[in-house]
Amino acid sequence: MLKGPLARGSLFMILTTGATGGFGYFYWLIAARLVNAESVGYTAAAMSLATGISLVTNIGFGNYAVERLPSLEGTASWARLLARALWPAVLLTSLVGAVLQVLIAESLLHAHGSRLWIVLILTVAAAGLTFTSVLNFVFISARRADLGFALGVSLGLGKLLSLALLIVADRSSMVLLAGWAASIVLSCGVGGLVLLPTMGHGRLMIPGLQRPSRSDLGRVLGHHMTSIGGMLTPYLLPLVVLYRLGPVQNAYFYVTWMLGSIFFILSPSIAFALFAEGSRDVGVLASETRHAFRLISAVLPVPILAAVLGGHFVLLLFGPGYAEQGYILLVILAVAAIPDAVNNVAITVLRVRGKLHWAAILNSAMGVMALGGAWLALPSMGISGAGFAWFGAQVVGSIAVAPLLLRMARRHAHDRRSTPDSARS
Repeated sequence: MLKGPLARGSLFMILTTGATGGFGYFYWLIAARLVNAESVGYTAAAMSLATGISLVTNIGFGNYAVERLPSLEGTASWARLLARALWPAVLLTSLVGAVLQVLIAESLLHAHGSRLWIVLILTVAAAGLTFTSVLNFVFISARRADLGFALGVSLGLGKLLSLALLIVADRSSMVLLAGWAASIVLSCGVGGLVLLPTMGHGRLMIPGLQRPSRSDLGRVLGHHMTSIGGMLTPYLLPLVVLYRLGPVQNAYFYVTWMLGSIFFILSPSIAFALFAEGSRDVGVLASETRHAFRLISAVLPVPILAAVLGGHFVLLLFGPGYAEQGYILLVILAVAAIPDAVNNVAITVLRVRGKLHWAAILNSAMGVMALGGAWLALPSMGISGAGFAWFGAQVVGSIAVAPLLLRMARRHAHDRRSTPDSARS
């Protein structure tokens, strides 16, 4: 059950997420001791902006690479398609980033540095994050998620090393931001010049002016809308809670939601590994879907039980108010991880089968239900209302995709009956 490319890819994606979070924790732990709180606040806002711009501009290109690259391995077209996915994503991030940052850069760092330098540093950082993100998708497509883990570790170590600039230079937000951008550029070099060639499929091509086909743009847009539909809700829910219940209750909600995010790391990693395997060979989609559910059932119960049995004590570390207000919400989020896992796998099946419009509609509909339900439930139920709204949206989504998954299960059973025992061994 825990063997094979699907399990291996899932494991390294989970490790990459864990390593990224761990390095980020130590980075801010050290940075907070080297610079004042005001500088940390400004820099964190600027970094969040650059990261957000990269996220919303590259996700469609990355998924497109996972879908198309496996069929081109061993041919010269592999490097050309990589270039068509990578460089337009970097260019789009740079353009969007520069425009947005020109508009609001002054408010991000105020009097802490030159406006021109702020825009330049943040644009480079956002473009670099897109470069490494698309490369990570490429590694996953080639069954080399271990290279994505290495890339994540190189970025994390670079961030930690960049803090040395604060010792030899001014302890300001501009120096902190410049060091962060430099570490991203360094990881781009590691990924593109060191890790990518080890796969043996092709080298990074110099960006050209190749005109993407209408089909390419349609696939990128379809993957983009599917991903954005699922990603926006977790970022918007805290805003809904803030508006409906105020900042204190939102603090209780935000901390609990962040603790509960562990439930929403495991199944997406497994589902994305399934996307890579299904894109490589659609004929194994039914059997690999079954394998994905077995993996999820093996790893998901542990954090769910930990949250139910020990979540109250973990929340107490933040203060008695967090434990009192957040424990029920944490349990709801833990239980909601089950239908969420079903939906993640179903979205992947829709991606592989080319039904991107249905995948985008499903993710967007669940997002609207979660946000609308939270808006209505929060005043009467407190922050637990947001959890119940999220849970309800996931349940409705899993019911909607149940027929699709049942057909996949029947197809897998039929294939096994039709395959001689000698062929399976």
